[in-house]
Amino acid sequence: MHKFKSLFVFLFILLFFTASFTNKAFAEDQNYDINQDQTIIDDNYDYITNYDDADDTDEPYDTNFIDDSTYYDDNQTDAPNITDTTNVITPPIQTQTNATKYVALTFDDGPSASLTPQILNALSTYNAKATFFLVGEMVANSPDIVKMIYNSGNEIGDHTYDHAQLTDLSPNEAQAEIQQTRDLIMSIIGKSPTLFRPPYGSHDQTVDSIASSYNLPVILWDVDTLDWEYPDVDYVYNNIASNLQDGSIILLHDIHPTSVQAAIKILQDYSNKGYQFVTVSQLASIKGTCLIPGQAYYDVP
Repeated sequence: MHKFKSLFVFLFILLFFTASFTNKAFAEDQNYDINQDQTIIDDNYDYITNYDDADDTDEPYDTNFIDDSTYYDDNQTDAPNITDTTNVITPPIQTQTNATKYVALTFDDGPSASLTPQILNALSTYNAKATFFLVGEMVANSPDIVKMIYNSGNEIGDHTYDHAQLTDLSPNEAQAEIQQTRDLIMSIIGKSPTLFRPPYGSHDQTVDSIASSYNLPVILWDVDTLDWEYPDVDYVYNNIASNLQDGSIILLHDIHPTSVQAAIKILQDYSNKGYQFVTVSQLASIKGTCLIPGQAYYDVP
């Protein structure tokens, strides 16, 4: 009887120490149990953002949790998607605190697959916008560039399909030139052009009436750089610099390398001299001018 009693006491003591040791090990390795058994929940752990609120330390993203197509780091800024057509063409521009003069750079005859992205990058660098009057034939060749113009917040205008001199055409032919380009741009970005520029600046009452029927103001210019005739960076730059004034609309062509280089140099030099470069529609808004369809504008003073 005494032997059984001693054995019972020994087994009781052994069981007590074994239980104590097991509980201690569980407490020290609780994080392991959280990862293995999701029924044990740490109140400080956020399973959506994958970080521990207790020490606010970011943990690596679980690529099995977030689909690769929507996998973003919280510290990154989403880059514009050139295939996204939900953005507006001319969003309000953030005016510079030292800006006292506003100017519209306009680019005709594009887009150019190699040159237009260069000016778009420069516009972004200097917090500037511009208006691009696109030719339908060029649009058909570079639809992705049209999307880049649109999604970067710049403005798109209609410049006919094959750069025809509209005053030499019948009313139906002139209308077709505008309509064809309008439809093509619409098919690419889901928006119709907001402005119209006749090739060579050639327009008459008939052309203006057609533009009005499409709700398009006729946008001309007060600063002609003659960049198509003089493909020289310094010539184009000096032509702009000597005529630059508040409310100006400047004519350039983003199909000439020298024109793009001169425009980039203007942005670099004059963005720090009280000028801000905006779209034609933004310029009109800043000046309190309502652009009337079918009416011609050389500047917006």
